[in-house]
Amino acid sequence: ARSGALSRRGQGRMKARAWWAVVLSVAAAAGAAAGAERSARMYLALGRKSENTATVRAAKGALTGAYLCCNLGEMQADGSVTSRKNATEVADETEAIRAALASVTGRADPEVWHVVGVSQQAIESRSWARSGAPGKFAELAASWHSTGLIVDYEPSTNYSQAHAEAYGRFLEALGEALRNASAAGAGGGSQREMRAGMDFAGWGILDQPFWHAYAAASLGRYTSMSPTYSGADLLKDEAFAKSALAGPLPAHAVAFGLGTELDSKCPPPKWQYHWTEAPLRKFLADIASRGALSVDLWRADIDGYCAEGTAPWMLDAVRDFVSGRLG
Repeated sequence: ARSGALSRRGQGRMKARAWWAVVLSVAAAAGAAAGAERSARMYLALGRKSENTATVRAAKGALTGAYLCCNLGEMQADGSVTSRKNATEVADETEAIRAALASVTGRADPEVWHVVGVSQQAIESRSWARSGAPGKFAELAASWHSTGLIVDYEPSTNYSQAHAEAYGRFLEALGEALRNASAAGAGGGSQREMRAGMDFAGWGILDQPFWHAYAAASLGRYTSMSPTYSGADLLKDEAFAKSALAGPLPAHAVAFGLGTELDSKCPPPKWQYHWTEAPLRKFLADIASRGALSVDLWRADIDGYCAEGTAPWMLDAVRDFVSGRLG
């Protein structure tokens, strides 16, 4: 099966890049431990500006940033990049959320990332390289006044090393394009350096056997989905987090995703994540003791907001993580 094989030369280059990524990760983690702030973000549905800013203000002390979701830009099979969103409207909502975050955190230029999607065919065929897709994504990110782009890529076939390496090369090119756009003064006049990020998980090419390919891309954010979204198997969550913080991913850039539990006044959401307060606090204390700096909240009601929103006990636990009271 040649689909999973790399040339010896290609394997050597990737191992060298991954080795340097681990070295840089250790150095960065050491610096982070000296004084890095903990952080937490929530996925917010674009187009709900007033509700999103209210969510941020209500979560004072818990949220330090946000992800505007989902598939705001998409890379097609031929490598072309499209967006059905009006850039001015996206930038306006981005800045409104950023201002709300600044008012409750006191942090300068709070993070507001944007979630984009990519075609599996484009990754496997490298049509993105021929079309210049990374540069086009960077142009979109700049027009949105983005902190960076989170790539939501969840392929359900071809769990091969070659596929992971192809995806890693795309992520590396995207990160470079975003940095270059930042250096050129893009991004709403801010001096922020835009970054690339990815979802990782406990399955397929997003799982541990392939993390070296993504560590080599030196991304600004690696945010987990399953298994940590769910609190149904705490031992599995803790084991996954332990692995993720042990390398080769740069530990300072790893964030653990948590599916939210809603206020008791809300109707049952589409997704059930089975968290209760005590296990959540145990998980947060465990990852904090291992050096984790970040968590991300995937809101269970993202397809249709419940007015009462996330359960207060969940936000309280995240506040205690961010403040350092947990761990």
